[in-house]
Order: sequence, then C-alpha cells, then structure tokens
Amino acid sequence: MYCPTCGNKLDEKNPYCPLCEKTIGEDIISAFDYIDTSKKKSASKYCYLTVALGLLSICLCVLYYLGIPYVHIIGIFLGIVSLALTKSISANKKIFSLLGVITGMVGMLLGVAAFLYGLILHFL
Repeated sequence: MYCPTCGNKLDEKNPYCPLCEKTIGEDIISAFDYIDTSKKKSASKYCYLTVALGLLSICLCVLYYLGIPYVHIIGIFLGIVSLALTKSISANKKIFSLLGVITGMVGMLLGVAAFLYGLILHFL
C-alpha cells in the first residue's frame, strides 16, 4: 500500500507514514491507483508545453522567411512534438489540446511551405 499524500510505500499493519508523518486511516490507496493519479498530474504539465512548442514552431518558420536559413526544419520538428504531446493532455484541458493542435499544425505547415519555397528557389 502507498500513502495518498506522499506516495511512500507503507507497511500494511502500520497506519502511520514515517515520511510525511501522517496517520493513515481509510485513505490508503493501492499502487495502481497511485500510478494512475501520478500519470494524470504529469499529463496536465503538458498543457502549456504544447502551446509553447507550437508558438515556437511558428516563430522559427517566420524567421526563415525573414532570412535566417534552416530554422524552419527545427520549426517542423517542434510542430510534430507539439502534436504528439496533445494526445497526453487530460480531457478537462481541452482548450489547451485544441490550441496545441492548431499551433502545431500551423507551425508544421509554415515549415513545410518554407522547405518547398527553398527547394523552388534552389532549382530556379
């Protein structure tokens, strides 16, 4: 069993957590429940990260159009990472998931457009 406050592994016979010094009553949770809640907490950390990566992707692709070469490739990669992270966002943070998808897609599309633009200029 695990302490619901700190996650420390507890002895089943002792209703006291030596780490956080809390007396445990009926709040003892199983290992599976603790892992489940910790995954939900870590998934909510990705909310702001997906939007930030999408915006950074857009900025890098715009920098390519302003004359800085090869940054659009990083922008494409960050757009893909932003889209991949949106799958791990919990259902109650749908607005961040939507913003992450939109900014990631716009960044990827701008990056691909910059890549095609560079190819056309190279061969003409």
